[in-house]
This record gives sequence, structure tokens and C-alpha cells, in this order.
Amino acid sequence: MEKLKNLFSYISFVSLIMLHSSCKENANILLFESNSAYIYFAQPPGPDALASNELYPDSLNFTFTLEPSENKLEKVLEIPVKVAGKAIPKAREFKVELDPEKSTIQLSLVKIESSIIEADSINGVVRVRIKNDAILRTGRFFAQLKMVDNEYFRVGHQYNSKIRIGVSDILNQPHWWDVWYRHFGDYYFEKFEKWIEIYYLGADPSPEFYEPHLYPGPYYYWGRMPEIDEQFMFPITFMYISKLKKYFEDNEVYPDGDKTKPRIKLP
Repeated sequence: MEKLKNLFSYISFVSLIMLHSSCKENANILLFESNSAYIYFAQPPGPDALASNELYPDSLNFTFTLEPSENKLEKVLEIPVKVAGKAIPKAREFKVELDPEKSTIQLSLVKIESSIIEADSINGVVRVRIKNDAILRTGRFFAQLKMVDNEYFRVGHQYNSKIRIGVSDILNQPHWWDVWYRHFGDYYFEKFEKWIEIYYLGADPSPEFYEPHLYPGPYYYWGRMPEIDEQFMFPITFMYISKLKKYFEDNEVYPDGDKTKPRIKLP
């Protein structure tokens, strides 16, 4: 019986040591995790976004077509990033790479500049320099960026550890065109370009029709058209469509400037 008691005491003692060791190890893990700084992309939702659980989108689109003349050859995009962790009193470099396997753009057209989180801050930007090229007028190409661990930061939330940039030098037919087809007619680049000029964000002061208290005006513009084409619901939109129609009645505009083709007009 005495030997049995000694055996139980020994087992209890060993178990206690193992438990203590395990707790100490877990404490070290927790300490390591809490002392780590994580970094992730924090691109804000664009003006088209409605209420969504998606705090930071994982993609954005850019076209040279809408850029002023000084940016037609090259554009520097600034994509916000955030740090989950404490700010420290020194600047820290973070690392972003172009993923060649998931990018369709010509890699030589994209350059990622050195990226720094300034001292006493948890916010920063990654600057992406994109060169224009004739191939961008043939379609949309994608540059996939990804965060990479370094001595200062670990990659943060998996969803926001990468971001895809769609790049082009064309104006594709917008998704809303089919809904508004009877008012705009066949799609032409020239027609859409003029609509962008006329129906810019702020031209129409209207709030969102169904939930104006959540989405005050100005809400509608060329990139966020009403979901249905009813004049009594969206009279200001129709007023601008009338202006667009008059422009093409008063001015001879041809597809790609080719006068052998019919003039561009609205229905």
C-alpha cells in the first residue's frame, strides 16, 4: 500500500510539472502573438459600395482613360495599409510583392516602391507605379499584390493579405447599360465618355431612392446609376440624359472618328 501511495504521489508530481511546463509554453506563445505586428491591405470601398460586411475590398480597378493628361503615361496608385499591433517610435519597412502567377499584366509595367510605416503610426500606403502601354487598350489586365513577412511584420488577415488591381486604357460597357438601353441605345465609347463628363458625382443631388436616410445625396452618378429606368422616380437623371441626347444631335460624332460609319445618336 505504501508503494502504491508513493507511485500515486510520483505520478501527481510529474503531472504537475508537465502542466506547469505546458502553461508556461502557452504563455510564451500568447506573449509572442501579442508582441507581433500584423500588416494588411486596407483599401476603402469605392463610391459604388453599399452597406456590406466587406470592410476592405480585395480588388480595385483603374483605367488610364479617365486620368488627366499628366497621368496618361504613368500613374502612381496609393493603396492604404494598416497594422494590427502597437505603434513604435521608429519607422518600419513592410514588404509587398507582385505575384507573377496570378498577374496577367506585363510585369515590366508595374513597379512597387519601398514601403514604410512611419514612427508612432499604424497606417501607411504602398505605392504602385503603373506604366501605360498600347496593350492596355485591348482589354483589362490584372496585377496581383501580396503581403510578405519580414523582420517587422507578419502577414495579417488572409483575406486582406492580397489585392488585385485591374488595369486598362479603355472604357468598357458598364453593367447598368442594359437596364438603360432604351434611353442610351447601342454602346459607344464616345457616348459613355460624354456621359461621364455630364453626369459626374455631384451633378445630381438626389439621395438613394429607397433608403435616403442611409445614403444621402449626392448618390447617383455615371458609375452608380439607378437600378430601374423610371422617369417619375429619377427625374434629374432623365434631365441629364436629355442633355446628352442634345449634344449628339448638335455635334457630329462618329465611332472612332470614322465618318464612313453612322453618326452616334441616342434613341
